[in-house]
Amino acid sequence: TCLGASKSTAKKLKREKWAEARGVAAAPSSSAGPSTQKNEGGLEYVTLAGPTGSTSTVYTLGACVTSYVDGGTEFLKVRPDAKMDGSKPISGGLAFCWPQFGPDSGLE
Repeated sequence: TCLGASKSTAKKLKREKWAEARGVAAAPSSSAGPSTQKNEGGLEYVTLAGPTGSTSTVYTLGACVTSYVDGGTEFLKVRPDAKMDGSKPISGGLAFCWPQFGPDSGLE
């Protein structure tokens, strides 16, 4: 919808102003941004890279950050027996949002 497009444009402008005020190069607005990839189990994830060479891996399942590397040091751990195929929530890493596991109870 037109309203949705306007809100999206406003959000992009707000992010660009925020980044500019802090001296951070914002991604060009024509850029599609990071693209999703899939692991061996079929789960989608995004790899992000910072200006200092730091990287992070974020899975779309539960918005789970499974890796953050800075200066060659990995700061997050994922359980070695974690199911990385979507059959269960990822065990380990950092859940970016508060996931709700189990039946939907109408939480918004």
